[in-house]
Amino acid sequence: MAPRTRRSRGNRGVGTQGEGSITVLGLSGVLCTVSVDLSAPVREAQKVIEKAASIPVGEQRLLCNQQVLRSNDPLGEALQGGQEVTVVRCDSKTITMDLALETGNIVLERARRLAAKRRETPHGTLGTKRCVCER
Repeated sequence: MAPRTRRSRGNRGVGTQGEGSITVLGLSGVLCTVSVDLSAPVREAQKVIEKAASIPVGEQRLLCNQQVLRSNDPLGEALQGGQEVTVVRCDSKTITMDLALETGNIVLERARRLAAKRRETPHGTLGTKRCVCER
């Protein structure tokens, strides 16, 4: 016999495993309702939300019960028995920097951005310093 998933009284069928539906809210109200696998990571729900609400995964910040959902966490656990998520659209730079802060990779992210900035700068004009190859 399979173990039962404990559910709180007001959540009508939302556990931490199996299929479930969640209501996706935006700042102006309900955007859509999607069916998702609650045992899958949050990033899988983001892909479904991308198709339903036309918000790219890279620009989604999902919130439930005033908590930001992390993309690697199992969706059912992240929802904590709830049926609703709020999606806030952020620019990808903000999300990347927040993720870097969260994971401790902020130094790596800053180095990556500096390298990208250097690639965009014309050869030999990095700020006011002269490039070593022009001496």
